[in-house]
Amino acid sequence: MELEAAAAIYGAILSTGLVVWEFYKNKARFDVEYYFSDEPYSTDKIAFYNKSNKPVVISHVQIIKNYNEESEREYDIGFFTEFILISINPNSFYKLEIEEQYKFKVYNDSKISIKLKVLGKNRPVIIPIKLK
Repeated sequence: MELEAAAAIYGAILSTGLVVWEFYKNKARFDVEYYFSDEPYSTDKIAFYNKSNKPVVISHVQIIKNYNEESEREYDIGFFTEFILISINPNSFYKLEIEEQYKFKVYNDSKISIKLKVLGKNRPVIIPIKLK
């Protein structure tokens, strides 16, 4: 009887671990690199790397300054009035260019995050950016 109980406990722990692993594996995960320039006629660039094992489709991108503080401000990145979908394959990059009219000042003490609306997900993905 003790062997059956031990096998049942082992099976329950193993199946729970596999469920958690599958949830983590299918979660939309990103890595972000950026280039913000103070030059007046240059474009800023943000590169997204899809670290998940499935393709990801992004329907909306915002930059948030000072996220989780009283002085939070959201900036839409130019295509908010148009319906554009960004599709990123697994383990692939997508480079987003921010045109001059949508640029804003970035200071070293600013806290910046990128807010992505991923299709099929209820909550947006918020990625903090560490300024260089």
